[in-house]
Amino acid sequence: MDTVDVIVVGYGPVGQTLCALLGHAGYSVAAFERNGAIAGSAKAIHCDDEIMRLMERIGAGPEIREDAATWATYDTRTAAFGGELLRRFDWSATGPHGWQAHWSFYQPHLEAAIDRVARATGRVLVRFNTEAIELAQDADGVTATVRDTATGEQRTVRGRHLVGADGANSFVRQALDVPVTAGASGTKRLVIDVAERRPKSFELENGHFLDPRRPGCLFRLGRSHRRFEFHVFDHESRADFTEARLWDLLEPWGGPDDFTLCQRPVIRFQETMADTWQRGRCFLIGDAAHTMWPFAGQGMCSGMRDAATLAWRLHLLYRGIAHQSILDTFTADRMANVRAWTDRARAVGEPCVMLDPDQIEARNATMRAQLAEQAVAAPPAPPGPTAFARVGDPTAGAGGMQGRVAIGDRTGLFDELVGHGFVLISTSADTLRAIDPDRASALGDVGVTIARLGAEITDVDGAYQRWLSDLDADTVLVRPDYHVYGASTGAKDGLDLLDGFLSALTRGVR
Repeated sequence: MDTVDVIVVGYGPVGQTLCALLGHAGYSVAAFERNGAIAGSAKAIHCDDEIMRLMERIGAGPEIREDAATWATYDTRTAAFGGELLRRFDWSATGPHGWQAHWSFYQPHLEAAIDRVARATGRVLVRFNTEAIELAQDADGVTATVRDTATGEQRTVRGRHLVGADGANSFVRQALDVPVTAGASGTKRLVIDVAERRPKSFELENGHFLDPRRPGCLFRLGRSHRRFEFHVFDHESRADFTEARLWDLLEPWGGPDDFTLCQRPVIRFQETMADTWQRGRCFLIGDAAHTMWPFAGQGMCSGMRDAATLAWRLHLLYRGIAHQSILDTFTADRMANVRAWTDRARAVGEPCVMLDPDQIEARNATMRAQLAEQAVAAPPAPPGPTAFARVGDPTAGAGGMQGRVAIGDRTGLFDELVGHGFVLISTSADTLRAIDPDRASALGDVGVTIARLGAEITDVDGAYQRWLSDLDADTVLVRPDYHVYGASTGAKDGLDLLDGFLSALTRGVR
């Protein structure tokens, strides 16, 4: 029987991200994927600056950006050509994490990049055409029985923990008998992905066309692919959409000389939320734990955040730094954020799937008024995790940021020059001087990097000064998943922040 630190069931982008994070940290991982290769189909198309920062951390960023395209506007129009603009989200700015705020990609390219860096750690074993068929856990670990889908051969593997990243129809979730609460169900959509044979551009590049005869949307998928979606009416089925019918739908944009068809599934958007994302030593992440409508582009992103949040917990547990009960805060740490993104995706999407003429008229009038008043803005990210955060701290769970810094004659983004993991960022010399050798040793054991701005590290654009001012603090402790654990002002408050953090690790729960 093979023995590893972590078993990962499902090797899509979320499972790959977890494997890469754990592999980089030095832990052995066995990943099992029932499909025959990575990226059996393209689903996700968008990531934000936080996820690009995470991809940079694991080493996949440069390869992803070779094909990914920056995403400047997210529009809603009455028609794809010559339609009236009803709503525009300006996505052109650099995000708080130091990268362009929004990117589009073609999922097979993204997965290939993450897969390469995960395997390059030398700690990740991936087996395709392999499905999990049985799980058993005890006080010391989890045993999984897996089966080769081609030969039927079975084998067992033992891990300290097991993570289900195996999608909306998760075997792991079913095996753990975790209930699922269903939320809003959306309309059916025909999804057509194409590869461009030659570069093309349209008036509407990324967004929705709300033609009531057949509403839909189109998006760039990186630099060489596009996605078109069309409403599927109740009387229609997938069989109605023959290849000839697909080309009829695509005719306003191009034909076989312009595009190569890649996939054409008919899907229905569905919200789901597993009641818990942990059973003992087993966890659920990504679509195995939650699904949402795609209109905010946060489904895959949320799953990757799950992976990042779970990875640092396992890392501290395996190093003997944290009490095992730190894992018990995982569900609470992530669920509120995912619920907020789910609500936001629905709010963005509901106006785009209307068919009733009266509703459409009211929607258009409302959107026109908001656009005229310049009242439309891409909303900020929902609140972050607070299940492992400083108690009573109003900054807890706030999103982190990344600016340009300089150390000596080197200038670059913070992560590149300073590093990853827990980071204590401070402009307070008094606070840093007050950290005695015992505290410094304890923080070092955890892997906390201490970054003093103004002395060793120059805040090139003043971004950190502005951020600390917004937090009303001179010191902030940031978690490895880029969320604020807590912030402080002055040496006494700073030591209280650090002592509370160290205590929270050893006693598990806040």
